[in-house]
Amino acid sequence: MNNMEIISNVLGINLLDNKIIAFTTNKNINKTLDFVSVVVSSYYRSKSRETCLIYQETKSSYVYMLTMTLELIKFDGDFSIFDAFELKDGFAVVCKQTRTYHLLSPKHGNIDLGFYFRFSGLKIDNFLFDRNTNEIFIYSLKEKKIINKYNLSKEFNIEENIINGINSIDDKLIILLSDGSIIAINVNSGQLLWKFERIGRFEIYKNVIYSVSDQYINVIDINTGDIIQRSGIEDLELNYNFIATGEHKVYDQYLFIMNAGMPGRIVVIQRGTLKFDQIIEIEGMIPIGKNNLYFLNSKLYVLNNLNTMYIYNL
Repeated sequence: MNNMEIISNVLGINLLDNKIIAFTTNKNINKTLDFVSVVVSSYYRSKSRETCLIYQETKSSYVYMLTMTLELIKFDGDFSIFDAFELKDGFAVVCKQTRTYHLLSPKHGNIDLGFYFRFSGLKIDNFLFDRNTNEIFIYSLKEKKIINKYNLSKEFNIEENIINGINSIDDKLIILLSDGSIIAINVNSGQLLWKFERIGRFEIYKNVIYSVSDQYINVIDINTGDIIQRSGIEDLELNYNFIATGEHKVYDQYLFIMNAGMPGRIVVIQRGTLKFDQIIEIEGMIPIGKNNLYFLNSKLYVLNNLNTMYIYNL
């Protein structure tokens, strides 16, 4: 692999305004045009949007916000960003003292929003979503109450439970079930739009679903559930002993498929053709989750479980 760079003592990574943000205990990492380090004593998690990023250190009750100009703002309080979600001017985070969401914003500061809803999905416009086994609850941010719920068993004759939260795009809920299938539900009408069997993990990119199982990469029309494109990946196990047990991420040029074992391995797939490009191997393992791999300006950033970040030029 050409021009590989290794940086140690990196606890977490994220993306803000076309810059990789690396949370690190190392004070001597050089800043570049597309890479910025943030020195921390420990790291819990971070969440990012177009205009700002929030993060917390381990066992900390306050929240730091990093703006597009790299201004660092500290919000004092008894906060948790675990259930944080985006609002127009910042993030809504839970205040454990008041048991309500607070808006943290570079423009408005800290504002108590006066409500709380246990949140396990992605927000659509003015709605939040939660799940309980095979029930979905829809919460209106405008009305500050639950306005609807769907029981998959009673209403759609689906007995499987919901796992891994709820994905949403436009007016659709995209839901992964315990048997590996996914369903799409119209959030306004409650209509079951389609069901796709045995899909495995999936990612939504430009209104298209990319799923990866142990046998196939499927590209699925989000409106109809129809297969647009499919490619078999059985040869990855035969030729490279690679099994797609980890997450995958989709970008314009590539699809990156991760494993969940040791050593950490990433299969690079050309997105347009779904053809194999190369396989990358790193020390340690890649932790489960989507926040350990980013692709920016032809560089692949990968963080392993040993707090080491690898940077590859593709």
